[in-house]
Amino acid sequence: MVLYHMGEFPSAMGHLERALASADVSTARERAAGYGIYTGQWTIVGCLAHAAWALWFLGAIDESLARSHEALTLAREFGQPLHLANARYWAAQLSQYRRDRVRTRELAEVVITASAKEGFAQQKAQGMLLRGWAMAEPGAAGQGWAQMREGFTAWEATGAGVLRPYYLALLAEVAALAGDVAEGLRLVDEALATVEKSGERSWQAEVHRLRGELLLQQSGSDATTSSAAEVAEVCFRQALAVARDQQARSLELRAAMSLGRLWHRLGQRQRGTEVLAPICGWFADRIDTVDLQEARALLAAWA
Repeated sequence: MVLYHMGEFPSAMGHLERALASADVSTARERAAGYGIYTGQWTIVGCLAHAAWALWFLGAIDESLARSHEALTLAREFGQPLHLANARYWAAQLSQYRRDRVRTRELAEVVITASAKEGFAQQKAQGMLLRGWAMAEPGAAGQGWAQMREGFTAWEATGAGVLRPYYLALLAEVAALAGDVAEGLRLVDEALATVEKSGERSWQAEVHRLRGELLLQQSGSDATTSSAAEVAEVCFRQALAVARDQQARSLELRAAMSLGRLWHRLGQRQRGTEVLAPICGWFADRIDTVDLQEARALLAAWA
């Protein structure tokens, strides 16, 4: 799990798969019958959920969903409220990675309700963060932005620190959607500083990419002729380099889309196609996510 948060996804998967191969699911099921909290249950569910996350980064989309479903199924079977709250939250975060607002909100609301009942302050706060993100649609982001700020404040109050760059990036995205691009850029810079301070690099590529997008948004119609385009290109290149170094195919796709769009706007159409087509083609045709839909639509429009 530490390797996952450091952005070392292939190594993380190696350890997670070895842990799951040696897991004693039968004993975990027996203990679920009346022994209260059993560490082995948490280990199995936690490894499955983190494997689902790591697989998404690595571009194994179907396998990622299968692991997440397995984690939820076992957590329900074990019946321990804390394990189940965590498993539902972890599934909600995977849905956010996939940009599935409907599923993210559904799971987040269940997490909030159950955590409020059981007194799980951290899980409730995390659920509020993701529900706020799911609520924040372009042109109607105010309510989601308020929900996210409340959730983030409550999350910080628990003393938690892991996932801070990820949460700051989500806040930055929604702040910009709510019309405050300057606040979005401030949050992105805080996320980058946190990455360097903590070494938590799982979301590093996306933070660089988001910074470039917000710089272009701040520049408005002058984006293609101002220095913002140059700085944004640097951000997108950084995002692409980090994603490739981490073998994070899903984030490489996003970085390639951002860079390809910028180059296309600058009149460098062939370069735009060349950076996006290979990573888009790497994914199987049957895989259909929001990101892949956008990438394929861009390539079709540029053809």
